[in-house]
Amino acid sequence: MDSVHTRVMTAFLFLTVLLGATGCRSVDLVSDSGQSGESAKTLPHEWQQFQLYDSEGVLVYARTESAARDIATRVDQAESLLVELTGEEPTPMVYFAIDMEHPDRQELHDTAFKNSAEQWDMENRAFDFSASQGVQKDSEMGEKFQQAIPTILPGLLKAPESRPAEMPPYCVAMPTKKAQKKGIDLLFQAGIESMDLSTLQRVLLAPFIAIFRGIFSEIISRVEDALIIGSHLRGRPGWDSENVQQLLEKVLDLEAFMESAMPPGPPPVTSSE
Repeated sequence: MDSVHTRVMTAFLFLTVLLGATGCRSVDLVSDSGQSGESAKTLPHEWQQFQLYDSEGVLVYARTESAARDIATRVDQAESLLVELTGEEPTPMVYFAIDMEHPDRQELHDTAFKNSAEQWDMENRAFDFSASQGVQKDSEMGEKFQQAIPTILPGLLKAPESRPAEMPPYCVAMPTKKAQKKGIDLLFQAGIESMDLSTLQRVLLAPFIAIFRGIFSEIISRVEDALIIGSHLRGRPGWDSENVQQLLEKVLDLEAFMESAMPPGPPPVTSSE
C-alpha cells in the first residue's frame, strides 16, 4: 500500500511540476456550441485560413493552438501593464498569430506593417532607428532590414466586418515567438556578414553578439507592449495622441534600459583583409 501511495504521489508531483514549468494557459477553439463570450460569438470562427481561439478571454485568430497560446500570453502581459499604468480596461479586440509556416507569411506581415504606418507611423520610426544605428536605407543591409522588420514587429490587419460594435476595425497581427526569432536571426546574420569578419573575429565577438541579440529581443518585447497598449487607448476620452505617446515612451524607457543593459565594449574589430 505504501508503495502504491508513493507512486501515486510521485506521479502527482511530477504533473504539478510539469504544468507549472510550462506555464500552460487554457486555449479553446471557438465553435458554434455557444460556450464562448459575446465577442467570440459575433466574429466568424474561421477567417482567411485562420481559426478563432479563446485563451482565457483573449481572442486570437491562429492556425494552431500553440500559436494562439503564444500570442495570448504576450497580449495578456501587455494588457495587464495597461491596467497597471492607467487603470483603464482593455478594449474588446482580436489578434492574429502569424506563424513561420504560413504560406503567405511575408505578404501578411508586409500588409500589416503598411497598415501600421498609417496608425502608428511604424515605418518611419523603424527606419529612423535603423539610420541611427548607421544602416542606410538604400544599402544591402538596409534592404535586409526592410524585409525582416515587418516579420518582427506587430502590425495591423483589417478586422472582419462581422464583429462587435465596440471592437476597432483592425486586428493587431503578431509573429509567433518562433517566427520572430527567425526574423531577428536573419537581421543579425546579415549584420555579421556585412562586417566581413574573419573566423577568429567571429569567435571573439560571439559572446557580445549573443548579448546584443538578447538586448534587441527585449527591445522588441517592449515595443510590442507599447503598441498593444496604444491600440487600446487611441480614440478614448482623455487620451489624445500626445498623452498616448508620453505613456508609450514610459513603457519603452529605452534610454534607461540601454544604459543598464549594455555590456562593456567588445574587442576592437579590424578588417579581415
